[in-house]
Amino acid sequence: MKTYKRLERREFLRVDFETSVKYSVCSDEQVTSAASGLTKNISASGILFTTNQKLDVGTYIAISLDKHTLTDVVEIDDSVIVVDSKLLGKVVRTEELVADKKYDIGISFLRSDSEDYDDEVAQIISILKGE
Repeated sequence: MKTYKRLERREFLRVDFETSVKYSVCSDEQVTSAASGLTKNISASGILFTTNQKLDVGTYIAISLDKHTLTDVVEIDDSVIVVDSKLLGKVVRTEELVADKKYDIGISFLRSDSEDYDDEVAQIISILKGE
């Protein structure tokens, strides 16, 4: 039987990390009430969690995970956008696990020095700050 070795394209190592997570869906007009999920893994660039809410690719979310606790698991750099202890991220992958009931959501953390930092992100940050 042949075995194949796949080229790893990730820039950062993923670490299995299971804990509850709260998140809010964000737009340039509003931030929804918090929903919850369960993390599966994390890296310096993002997080994978399971939830019962389908989130579309491109959706912005604010994740309530303590950045200082996370640094015990992985090193998250200072360019990751954190507002009131919430990490700002963007949905990059959604996988349906159980039809209309359970989803894996892949999030890429937003960075202040990235091309994703635009007027919409700036408005979301203002809303999260209560401005």
